[in-house]
This record gives sequence, structure tokens and C-alpha cells, in this order.
Amino acid sequence: MKIKTIAIIFIILILIVGAVFLVKWYVDSNVTNKNSNIVSKMVFVKANDITTKEQIKTNFIVVQNESIIFQGETQISGLESINLSLDSKGSSPYFLNYGSEYYSNAIYYTGSNNVNLNLYKIGGLNINMMEKTENQYKLNLSVVEGQWRYFGFCIKWSFNYLTVSNSQYIQITPPKRFESFDKCYLTEESFNFNESKNLIIDYKILNALISSDYVNITFFDSDRSYQNKYINEDANGADVGGEDINYLIRPTDIY
Repeated sequence: MKIKTIAIIFIILILIVGAVFLVKWYVDSNVTNKNSNIVSKMVFVKANDITTKEQIKTNFIVVQNESIIFQGETQISGLESINLSLDSKGSSPYFLNYGSEYYSNAIYYTGSNNVNLNLYKIGGLNINMMEKTENQYKLNLSVVEGQWRYFGFCIKWSFNYLTVSNSQYIQITPPKRFESFDKCYLTEESFNFNESKNLIIDYKILNALISSDYVNITFFDSDRSYQNKYINEDANGADVGGEDINYLIRPTDIY
């Protein structure tokens, strides 16, 4: 009886040891397979101002599988050499600049040894009143240097205006920093230096307008997040891209 019990215990021990080795083999196999997907690439990176063609210095990241896998900085001259560890079965990696006077631009990596980031400088807006009628303001917008990207605007007005609106663009929920405004619009358009756009502001009045009445229009732009999506503010409601630009219309002013 004792011999039979010992044999059973021995068989159980063999099964346990076998199970341990099987689990270890499975784990090691998965790790090996995962590591076999990683490929190393040497890449040379530079950035240029798309308007002046001059080489510029800017920070950049490399993103794959929605994670930042590398951070670096381009140089004013020469190429920045980097070594990347890429997941050959992962999502398409892309380079994205940030933290400079330039809008972010995503360049997808295609396997080339050279990556050129061609960037637009963050510009500003010139805003001019072109025409004023009894129910409409016609503004002309032009870019000061570089580009004004994926822009929008928010409007608020004084009591004697019944309503102020725009029919050219889609109305959106105000971004956090514009929650005190009455209406906001997103154009989903960008325009460059030496280009201009006309903006029509329609209005209706409740009472006769006086010198203290106003229409306040604040223009905002957008930039790309590291997820390569356009945003007009970060998670905390802070501005991204260029500075917001305010334009005040006084109905009694002469334009």
C-alpha cells in the first residue's frame, strides 16, 4: 500500500514539474515572438521652414501604437541621426514636431533613411472691416507670415443686439476658454501668407445701437496633438498653436 501511495505521489510531482516547464516554455516563446517583431532603424531627421526653405531647430517625437517611442531635436544645420526600435506588426509610425514657433506636422515613416519635416510658421491675422450695413458686417482676414491653421471664432455681443451669427461655417460648442461667449464657429480651413478670406457677420438689433454697444469676435487656430488630431485647446482648456486674436466692432465707429 505504501509503495502504491509513493508511486502516486511521484507521478503527481512529475506532472507538476512538467506543467511548470510547459508554462515557462509558453511564456518564453511569447516573449521571443514579441521581440522578433522589433526592428532597429537608423534615421536622419531635419526640419525646414516651408516658406523660406531654411533649416530650423525644433523638438520632435516619434509615435507608434498610440505611444511616444522616441523624443529628439533637429538642428539648424546637418542631420540628426537617431536609432528607432519599431514594431514591425504595429501601426504606422509617424514623426511630429512640437514646442517651437511652427505648427505641428505629422510625417509618416515609410522606411526611408531620411525624414524631412516641412513646417509652416505660426502666423497671425490682419482683420479689416470691408463693409457695414444695417444687418451685416463684412470682414476681410489676411495672414501675417506663415499660416493660420484650421481656425474658428467665437462671438459675444451687447444687450441691444438681438442676435449675431454666421452662416458660412458650422456652429460648435464653445471651447472651455470661450464659455462666456454666445456662439462659436469652426471653419476647418487654413490659409497662408498672401491669402485672404472674407467673413460675413449677420446681426439683428433689439433696440437702437448706442456708443457702448459692441460685437466681440475672438479668432482661434488649431494644432495637431501627439495623437495626430486637430485640437484648439489642451485638456486643461489652455490655448494651443498661435495666440487668440480679438477684434471688437463698435457700431458707432467709422471704418
